[in-house]
Amino acid sequence: MDKEVLIQKALNNQLTQAEQEIFDQLIEKDENFAEAYLLEKDLKSAFVLEARNAVKERLIAHEARPKFKQWYWAAAAVFLIGFFGLFWFLNSPENKPDLFAENYKAFPNLIAPTSRGDEDLTTLFSAMRAYDTSNYEEALEQLSEINSTAIIEFYKAQCLLALGKYTQARDLLRQLILTDNYENGRHWYLALVYLKLEETEKARDELKLIMSSQNPWREDAEELLENLKTK
Repeated sequence: MDKEVLIQKALNNQLTQAEQEIFDQLIEKDENFAEAYLLEKDLKSAFVLEARNAVKERLIAHEARPKFKQWYWAAAAVFLIGFFGLFWFLNSPENKPDLFAENYKAFPNLIAPTSRGDEDLTTLFSAMRAYDTSNYEEALEQLSEINSTAIIEFYKAQCLLALGKYTQARDLLRQLILTDNYENGRHWYLALVYLKLEETEKARDELKLIMSSQNPWREDAEELLENLKTK
C-alpha cells in the first residue's frame, strides 16, 4: 500500500486490522515514515486546534450577547424585584464567569516518539493518537503503561484536567520538574487548576512566575491576572 495513503488513513482512524499491523511495523522500523506521519499529524492537530478555538470564540461571543428583550412587563418585573434580587442573580454561582473554562485549552502534542526506545514506540503513538482525538481516558491509560518521564507525567496531568480530575492534576503538576515551554506550561495549567479549586492566591503566584520571562503564556497570564484583580 502507498505510504501516503496509509498515513492519511491512520490520521482519520480508518485503518483495517491488517493495515494497522503494517502501519505499526513501519512506525517501528522506518524512521522516514515515522517522521512523515508525525509532521502530517502535527499539521492536522494545528488545524483542528485552530478550528476549535474559532468555534469557542464564536460561542463565547454568542453567550456574551444580551439575552433579554425590552418588554414592558419584564422591565416592570425587574423594577419590582429591586436591587437585592438583581444582586443575588448576578452573583449566583451559575452566573459567575468560569475563568478556568474561558482560558483552558489542552497542551498540544509535541512528543517525538522516534526518540524513545522501540519498546515504548507503539504504545506512545497509540496514546498520543487518543490524546489528539480527545479520548483522554484511553490516552491516560496507555501513558500509564509507558516508562515514566517528566514529560509523560505532564501529559498524564493534561488528561486528568480534561477529565475533570482537578485535584489529581494539581498534585501531579506540582511535583514535576520541567524545562522551557513545558515548565511555563506547567505554571499556566497550575494557575488554571488553582482557580478551578478556588485557590486564587496560589493561581496569582503561578501567573506572576509566568510573567517573569518571555514565553507563549505571558500575554494570557497578564490578562488573567488583571481579571483576578476584580475578584
